[in-house]
Formats: sequence, C-alpha cells, structure tokens
Amino acid sequence: MISPGLNDLDLGFVLYALKQISKWPYVGAHAADGKGEFALDWEVKTWSDDLKDPIPLGRVKIGLLDFEIIPENGLSTLQDALEKAQEAFADPGKYGLDFGAFNPQTAVA
Repeated sequence: MISPGLNDLDLGFVLYALKQISKWPYVGAHAADGKGEFALDWEVKTWSDDLKDPIPLGRVKIGLLDFEIIPENGLSTLQDALEKAQEAFADPGKYGLDFGAFNPQTAVA
C-alpha cells in the first residue's frame, strides 16, 4: 500500500532504491554462504479517502539480479514513477531538488 500523501516522484524514489538493492540484494555477513538474500514481491496499491476500496497499481518483484515491474489493469503508474525519479536524478533542478550533498550517480556502494 502506498500512502495517499505520497506523489509519483516519492514513489519513484522508493522504486529506484529497490532497483539499486536488486543488484546485490543481501543483508548480513553470510552472503558468501548464500544466506541473507533480500527478496520482495510487493503488490502496490493506493487508497485515497474518496475511494471505497484500494486500487492496485501493479507488482514489484526483486531478487538476485532481478527487478521487475508488473503493471496492473494496463496502468503504467509504477514504471512512469521510476522513470520520473531517474529523470530527477539526471536533472534535479527541473524538480526543485538539490543533490549537492549526495549524488546517486557517482555514489560507490
């Protein structure tokens, strides 16, 4: 579920972070033993006050070297949000953002 207070750029930043995590989705010190893999199958929904029921936007699946957005009901909301976030990282001024303290394009993990 996503909060009605979030906008598509906020959602895009969450998706961007999850996409980056999918490149090496391990937590803990035992990754060499095949332990600690982070996997996710997230059914993304939104539910505003004026709706009786939540609206499914799609699914996001994450695993080792796997990041997949599966649209729901022909909606491209999730993919559009991710693309908007990627555009915001490329041209932050267009969105009134300043990544002067941190630039994800040059960050080293």
